Amino acid sequence: IRLRALARRAGVASITRDRTGVLVRLSDHAAAGGRLRALADALPGRLELTPEGILLRPDGSDLAETIRRIGEMLDALSAPEEPPGRIDSAARARAGR
Repeated sequence: IRLRALARRAGVASITRDRTGVLVRLSDHAAAGGRLRALADALPGRLELTPEGILLRPDGSDLAETIRRIGEMLDALSAPEEPPGRIDSAARARAGR
């Protein structure tokens, strides 16, 4: 229920999981532009921006840890946008860094 509420607030249309990772599809990519770039920079190698959405790649974590990371990513997506090229320490903490 918590993830559903976070997803709604972050403008997420759907979240799906398969063997390649967790795909988060946004309702409006343009609205989250700067936050998407900041997230990708904060999670190098684990987060990929694709035409379909945001792909969070697994890192061997268990399901509970994966859900926690998705929640942190949704928190970061719903946070107010920072100026370009800047990610604060709170955003890094939310992104799992």
